[in-house]
Amino acid sequence: MKKENCSIGVERERFIVKNGIIVPMIGELLPVVKKKAKEEGIDPNQFSYELESSQIEDRSKVCDSVADLRRSLLENDDILALAAELLELDYEFSEYVEASRFSELKVNSFNERHQILFEKLNNEMKMCAAQVAAIHVHFGVNRRDIVRCLNIQKEKLEYLIKLGDHSNMLRMKSYLKISNNVCFPPEFNSYDEVMNYISSKGGEKNVYDVIRYKPSTETIELRMFGTTSDNEEVIKYVEESANVLALKIR
Repeated sequence: MKKENCSIGVERERFIVKNGIIVPMIGELLPVVKKKAKEEGIDPNQFSYELESSQIEDRSKVCDSVADLRRSLLENDDILALAAELLELDYEFSEYVEASRFSELKVNSFNERHQILFEKLNNEMKMCAAQVAAIHVHFGVNRRDIVRCLNIQKEKLEYLIKLGDHSNMLRMKSYLKISNNVCFPPEFNSYDEVMNYISSKGGEKNVYDVIRYKPSTETIELRMFGTTSDNEEVIKYVEESANVLALKIR
């Protein structure tokens, strides 16, 4: 059977910086970013928040090729740069930052679920969540590929973890604390088992495996890469992930 090309998407996280200090200013930054995106004809929903207020997230369009993805990442970079300039802010692309870099820890003001979760975390867990930033890669897949992708050999996932590591595994160590040492999914025998597993966790947002199926977007998501300012490195993550999962991209 001839393989169909997969759609591609990327989420990127970056720290918000003012005068060299990481600052909890998503509340001020995100509305400006969304306004600039709308003015430029880009979907404002491509820009969002993380749990802690010192990061901003951008999402590419759903892309049908690597070339399309590259354009989308650059468009987002331009919007984020314009907004940062207006607010006299900057960005930092470290995948792991020391606790001393934060002016304060503060949950974002946009998401009630995040606010409830943040209040339940102790100070150590709040810091673990705050001090890491990642790249997430998405592939739109047919249902027949979901189980096969999730059952990929752990050695291959470990290869991707090392590929995306810029912090001597400090980011992954913090991530494992947040996820209660959950890293790899169990082995599945069917699509129904995958869906039951997601339900048993309380929904897709509570699945912390480094590779997971996301029903809301119908994508396989890989969550093991540290953030980077280099879009060509992001493209490398996409291409290597597709190769490891034996998915066809254009």
